[in-house]
Amino acid sequence: MADKQLYWFISGYEDSEIIFQCAIEQERFTDTAIIATLRCLVSRHLGPEDIVVANMDGNALLDVRQHEPNPQRVMYSCGEKYQYTAALVHADK
Repeated sequence: MADKQLYWFISGYEDSEIIFQCAIEQERFTDTAIIATLRCLVSRHLGPEDIVVANMDGNALLDVRQHEPNPQRVMYSCGEKYQYTAALVHADK
């Protein structure tokens, strides 16, 4: 039986088109690091003024949302037109 390893699978979308994908071993990134990474990935699609406004109180553009918060499925997302998601998945070693 193959060993299972946990990976953060990160996907990026422009509207519904996939523009980015990568997988990173879970042990290399904490939840805090994944959240920071998602915010950085979304930020690269913003202009200088947009980045400042996105960080103001009340603006949710760079807010990270957690989906289905349970131990069986961990998934975060950030962004709107350009959206990035990170899902914790099992993969064969």
